Amino acid sequence: MLTRHWIISSLDIGSSTTNAIILEVDRQDNFVLVGHGQCQTQGLVHDMVQDIGALSRVIGESVSQAEEMAGVSASGVNISIGGEHVRVLNCRGGIPLPKARTKHRQHIVDNRDIKKAIENAGSVPVPPGLRVLHVLPLNFLIDGRKVESPLGLNGVRLDVDVMIIGAKQSVLNAIAQAAEQADVRVRNFCYRPLATSRAVLTPDERLEGACVIDIGGGHTDVAIFQNGVMRHASTLTLGSDSITSDTVAMLEIPGGEAEKIKREYGHCCASLVDEHEFQVSGHGKNGCLWRTFRRSELVDSIIQPRAEEILEEALAVINGFEENGILPTSAVLTGGGAMLNGIQNLAATIFPFPIKKSAGLSIGMEAGEAMIWPDTSACFATAMGLALLDMEQRRMQRQELKDHVVGRLYQKVIRGLHEIM
Repeated sequence: MLTRHWIISSLDIGSSTTNAIILEVDRQDNFVLVGHGQCQTQGLVHDMVQDIGALSRVIGESVSQAEEMAGVSASGVNISIGGEHVRVLNCRGGIPLPKARTKHRQHIVDNRDIKKAIENAGSVPVPPGLRVLHVLPLNFLIDGRKVESPLGLNGVRLDVDVMIIGAKQSVLNAIAQAAEQADVRVRNFCYRPLATSRAVLTPDERLEGACVIDIGGGHTDVAIFQNGVMRHASTLTLGSDSITSDTVAMLEIPGGEAEKIKREYGHCCASLVDEHEFQVSGHGKNGCLWRTFRRSELVDSIIQPRAEEILEEALAVINGFEENGILPTSAVLTGGGAMLNGIQNLAATIFPFPIKKSAGLSIGMEAGEAMIWPDTSACFATAMGLALLDMEQRRMQRQELKDHVVGRLYQKVIRGLHEIM
């Protein structure tokens, strides 16, 4: 086990399941998964809180499972946020660069200038009732000229195009209240597609241009990356729960049984299934307690058409940004819906670029060992991404503090030299 430095806890409140994880991190940013928990989500409908008490019980139970496994208490928890109440805005802002101290040198852009420019760009008015969660830099410009990175360059003005992501304050307050009732302290809220992408995309994929299609129960998130940053994100009001609902209607069975049949006998490609028969409970026409259906009938009538609808809607979102030059070179399927049999085969017939399912999450441990969720890792992808983003934020804060101290010392030395001269 690593020498403990701090604990990072995260919670993904999805439309179907609520997933919690706890990581233990050392001073070198090596981390170990020490606990995880999962519960069926209750009290949340279309990402809006309908029953604070029910949601509180779900949060408390999932975090308690992770704490019991880890043997430690969860610290402040990072929580995912998504859905139609989230707003994504794009704008530009910047700062005039300070004049150099001498006539023969121009001011060199440093990290403090970049930070100020981003803060300025993100300070625009937002719709009432909206709380800004993220201000993400997209493009930098020096004196109106686009540059890949302004660090170390010189000029008169630094501008930046940013993506501002905000969520309804009332929704955040309700989730925070539910967490507080469960004795869980909220550290941060994070946009779900941003967190999911951090867990399932490699740095090269984010740089070269990739898309994440996160198929949840009640919705599907689509996030497009290019040059290492998220260029677009959308939420579709379609998810794998639609398949379950249609199965309920067709077979006239309870939702729990329909979900089990979907997982056990379902497939997304009718051409790849046989005529295998399965039985469901309930009275048939002859008064039988069991009824028989063909697997191909289930796939032909429900699963493949619904899965096609979800994937085609996701492709339509992606194609909508082709005019802006934002077209991914690959895509990753994740979320509970990505666990459906044959969905990658179906996606390969729909998307014009390579597509894969997210692999099992492998969390580094001591002695080269690993803890892997081969069957449920897609459900934990967002929770894992939340923790990884928290680690990166803490690392940046440490670096900023270090740069601040070094910078103050450097300025003190320079002032001393000027006084001597």
